[in-house]
Amino acid sequence: MQWLRAAQQAPQARAMCRWYAVTLAIAQVGWVLLAVVASQGWDLTSAAFVFASMGLTFGMWWIYFAVPFGEILHHRRERSFVFGYGHILLFGAIAAVGAGLHIMAYYLEAHHDPEEFGWVHISQTGAVLAVAAPVMLFFIVLIATWRYLFRSNDRLHNVEFVLTIAVLAGAIALAAAHVSLAVCLLVIALAPAIVVVGFELAGHESQQAALERETRAA
Repeated sequence: MQWLRAAQQAPQARAMCRWYAVTLAIAQVGWVLLAVVASQGWDLTSAAFVFASMGLTFGMWWIYFAVPFGEILHHRRERSFVFGYGHILLFGAIAAVGAGLHIMAYYLEAHHDPEEFGWVHISQTGAVLAVAAPVMLFFIVLIATWRYLFRSNDRLHNVEFVLTIAVLAGAIALAAAHVSLAVCLLVIALAPAIVVVGFELAGHESQQAALERETRAA
């Protein structure tokens, strides 16, 4: 979080700060993954956990940096206050995703070795909720920030948002219905993929149009 804050406050060093932040995030996720694999070996659930963890990490990173915050704030500096303080929630959500993955790792270890990890008392629904809820918060804050900065109510973004929240809620519902944890994890991993695919297909054009509209009106 400190490197992300430095990236916002020091434009001349923004690229390097972002790379530090991404590298640390990948390392932290990697440590959790190694702990899970080392403790219980590879199986379908472990593979799904690895896939979902890496998919969420890279997907959230890609989505965040696909938004031209610098360009819009250059022309609309009066919106920087809400943008800056709104990142308290955004960064908190990102940190909570990492904590949720750690909780998920504890759940997997307890499921594999209940004697050694008997102190872990969390249901499958709770473990999935620990990951899905902060991811949901991340998307809610990000889309709210995007709408505030670009003054846009783009239909594509609305569809992406509804589908993303539905997918995350679906993962929680599947966990409550005692569906395999591997399936729940793969469903969670679909959340950022929806936004990435939508942006690549048409989102880039709508975002550029919103940016040009706000630039002309400045």
